Amino acid sequence: MPQEPATGGARDVVVRRVDTADVDLYRDLRLRALADAPAAFGTTLAEAEARPLAWWKQRVAGAAAATEDVIFVAEEAAVPCGLVAGHIQSNSVELTSMWVDPASRGHGLGKCLIDAVAGWATARRADRLTLWVTEGNTHAIALYEANGFSFTGVAEPHPSQPDLRELAMSRDVSITPPRS
Repeated sequence: MPQEPATGGARDVVVRRVDTADVDLYRDLRLRALADAPAAFGTTLAEAEARPLAWWKQRVAGAAAATEDVIFVAEEAAVPCGLVAGHIQSNSVELTSMWVDPASRGHGLGKCLIDAVAGWATARRADRLTLWVTEGNTHAIALYEANGFSFTGVAEPHPSQPDLRELAMSRDVSITPPRS
C-alpha cells in the first residue's frame, strides 16, 4: 500500500493503513501503547501480551482488508511512533486505540492520525467521529478538543479500571479544525 505524507505540522511523517506484513509492527506499537498509558485503553498490557500470534495476525489481516475496520500507523523519520484504529458503527466511525510515543508528542502526529481516520470515515460516508477518553487524561482531551471533538455528556465505567470513567466525545467528520 502506498505511503502518504501526513499533514498537521509533523515533519518526515508517514501515516498509512496497516497491511498484512505489519503484524509485528502493530503488535509492538500496541504493547508500547499499553505499557505507556494503561489507563487510556480498555485492554491491559497483560491481556495483550497473552494473545497468541494468530490473534495479532487475524486483527491486522482484518483491518487491512475490511471495509468496516481500519488501523493506521505513524512513522516519524522512518521510526514507528503511533497508531489509531477506526470502526464503522451505523453512520459514524468510532476512533479507538489512539497513541503517540511520548518522544514524538507535540509534533502534530495526533492530528495526522485523527485526519487519517476522518478521511477513511469520509470515504465510507460516515457523518460523525466518536471516541471514548479516560476522564482526567488532559493531554488527550486537549488534542481531541483542538481537533473539533466535544463531550456528549455520556460517561461509563472504564472497562479495565472500574475506579476510572470514560467520557464520550464526538464531532462531524467534515470538521477541519484550524491549524495551530
